Amino acid sequence: MTPSWECFAAADRRSCLVDAQAPLGSIADKGQRSILSAKHAKMSGGGGLKNLFFKINTSIGNAEKTKMTPEYNESVERYDSYHDKLDPLVARLVGALQHNPHTPNVTTKIDSPPGENPHEQLAASLEIFKTYIRDDQQAVIDELIKQRKKMAVAQRNSQWAGRRAIRALRHFFSVEYKKVTEEKDKLSRIRDHMDMIKHDVKTAKNTEQIEKSALLYEEAVQNFDEQAKRAIELLDALPKVQQVHAEGITEYFEALLKHNAEMAQIIRVPAIKN
Repeated sequence: MTPSWECFAAADRRSCLVDAQAPLGSIADKGQRSILSAKHAKMSGGGGLKNLFFKINTSIGNAEKTKMTPEYNESVERYDSYHDKLDPLVARLVGALQHNPHTPNVTTKIDSPPGENPHEQLAASLEIFKTYIRDDQQAVIDELIKQRKKMAVAQRNSQWAGRRAIRALRHFFSVEYKKVTEEKDKLSRIRDHMDMIKHDVKTAKNTEQIEKSALLYEEAVQNFDEQAKRAIELLDALPKVQQVHAEGITEYFEALLKHNAEMAQIIRVPAIKN
């Protein structure tokens, strides 16, 4: 009879086992009882991945492949989905700060180059317009030009404040998501290695080969458990990451509110003489 194999990922690392439905020679006599135990090990602590386990029920080539449970896959999908939806949100938050669709690299540079802020460009156009009106009307235009320059300064300050407010959202792609991706990929590589050694144990022809492969398998199982714990902890931290992002968005709109109030104080519309 072929043994059935199961791995349970647990925070306390008591995760993987071999359910010995068929005799495995002297494996249990050679320090392998840790593999044969903890059949119902569970994750400790909070989070959405409690009782996560990995069942082997697929086969690739000659070696059975450990398959992640739906709970794990759903956690990965949630993280990826959040990444995909956050990307356009960040771009639009930045775009709303810029007020200038021609400013390049919206996620890295928010304020316009010198002289290219919309208020600065409007001030330059008013300078030209001033040359076409009577001398006694030019003082009014001068005041409007002065206001536009002040508004450009205020807008740049608001853009910098808004950018700081959403820094956690902007850095998510190069920090949290990058780290999760690295740990998931590493887990997949370790899983493949573990499955290869497990295959060696199951296909061993004599006791010596079984014992040698089983020792290697126990080490591979431990590495798998430890890496699974790291990956799961990162995936399980998504709600905390989202909370930080929500606080950043609130700070962003507080900066926008302050900016609009400042703009209202700057704007004055003097009357032009007839």
